[in-house]
Amino acid sequence: MIVTFGPSRSRRRLAACRELDCRDSQSLHVRLLWRPAHNQVLVHVHGPDGTDFWLNPPKALARYAFEHPFALAHMYPLYPEPQAAPFAA
Repeated sequence: MIVTFGPSRSRRRLAACRELDCRDSQSLHVRLLWRPAHNQVLVHVHGPDGTDFWLNPPKALARYAFEHPFALAHMYPLYPEPQAAPFAA
């Protein structure tokens, strides 16, 4: 599945991602995404209580970040959502 990032404040087009995995746990929705154009892994966490953040872990820690996003949230933040500038093609 190809997904794009949510609404962009700058309305610039952001590169597409491939969803590698997703899960729902205790009202949280967690997605593991891969940006093939940049060979970059991202983790998106969204919850009904307003929890919404992105992680940019090293590829070697991608699965761990997906399974335990709060454990790595302080080390690899990309908050609150990817901006257009770092991802411009």
